[in-house]
Amino acid sequence: APFWLAVPAGGAAACLAGAVVGVPSLRIKGLYLAIATLAAQVIFEWVFTNWGAVTGGIRGINVPPASLAGLAFDTDLRTYFLILPVAALHAYAAANLFRTRVGRAFIAVRDRDLSAELMGVNLFRTKILAFMISSWFAGIAGGLFVYFAKVVTPESFPLTLSIQLLAMIIVGGLGTIQGALYGTVFVTLVPEALRSLTQLAQRLSPDAMTWFYPMRDIVFGAMIVGFLVFEPRGLAEIVTRVRRFFALWPFPK
Repeated sequence: APFWLAVPAGGAAACLAGAVVGVPSLRIKGLYLAIATLAAQVIFEWVFTNWGAVTGGIRGINVPPASLAGLAFDTDLRTYFLILPVAALHAYAAANLFRTRVGRAFIAVRDRDLSAELMGVNLFRTKILAFMISSWFAGIAGGLFVYFAKVVTPESFPLTLSIQLLAMIIVGGLGTIQGALYGTVFVTLVPEALRSLTQLAQRLSPDAMTWFYPMRDIVFGAMIVGFLVFEPRGLAEIVTRVRRFFALWPFPK
């Protein structure tokens, strides 16, 4: 299938999967909901691994470079300029979703679902819609990732990837669009910075690799725990406070 059809179809398929997972998950909240969605991922991964006629099984499927209007996005740089506008468009759509009736219903259900229901919000429809919309975003992102990697296998989307995505949201700030962006940048760049420091330490002392290599993962995990303990609202709240400070500086009230 061509790129312009395959990626939206992937988003639609993920949207349908989100609805299927959402129906039995409507009566649970918090940690139990997270466990239910992780269990669903294990089930889907098993299906993708064993349904070889469609998914190619463990070997997966090789994907040709994306092509649009005769232009082949066959390099990392070209693929970047393909993914960037799609990501920006979806971020803009997500930010404006909160201004709509559906977005306000999401906020009401999140804050107090019983009160939202008394105000006339259909909890079943709202929660299913939340699952479907978020799954659409995930499906589009997954489709773009496949065209970047040029191959798709069940091993491309392990459980550790879901944990990494969850870390992005926690570090960035729950419930904010900019928080998702901040968390993505943080979780992606900090391990690279720690890896560079490890290589620098190895140049200074060959034995330093023995100490710094395991410390890299420990430092990264400690930073995530630190955000949970000291700044549960994430980087978005830190940026907001800094902007508020400089808006009044040098004459704070």
